[in-house]
Amino acid sequence: MGRWRGRALWVLIALLAPYALLVVGSLAAAALDGRAPMLGDLGRSADFPQFSALAFLAYNVMTFGFGEEVGWRGFALPCLLERYSARRATLWLTLGWAVWHAPLFLYRPEFVGMGVAGAIGWLVSLLTGAVLLTWLYTSSRGSLLVVALFHASVDVAFTSAASSSVVTNTLGVLITLWGLAALLTMGVRNNSVADRNHA
Repeated sequence: MGRWRGRALWVLIALLAPYALLVVGSLAAAALDGRAPMLGDLGRSADFPQFSALAFLAYNVMTFGFGEEVGWRGFALPCLLERYSARRATLWLTLGWAVWHAPLFLYRPEFVGMGVAGAIGWLVSLLTGAVLLTWLYTSSRGSLLVVALFHASVDVAFTSAASSSVVTNTLGVLITLWGLAALLTMGVRNNSVADRNHA
């Protein structure tokens, strides 16, 4: 959970890339509607206005970051990588991740009103997110810190007070394209942390 030595580049990518994509989404929204981007609100939460951007990030790292990733990438992914390629392991993990989040469709308004097309889009975004997390995990030689930071930063970016529907959609498209690019770099052979350490 604290592995960062020799992984500084991956820590920076995990922490800063979602914010960079959020800035791009904000600039795209500003170009479309003619309003100046609300860059001062980047990273701040509309739901928790009492939190500074740093405090909101720390909250997300401890809850959704480590809270989920200790199980998904800390336990499930290494077990799956013992038997499957990185691509197949990620597909299996995405299935479990989707089932884990399925109860949201019973009570969260944004999920309840999503419809079939929206649910399919959500599943695709879950898959591309899982691909990126697998890529970060294997590239950082098993650093849960890296995947927890990325998970938290993405959550902060999507729920930022600077977000709007255009910003969120642009951010989703950019992360999906990044995930597809990462998928193309994954070999069909086992891409486990152990393999990388022996490479």
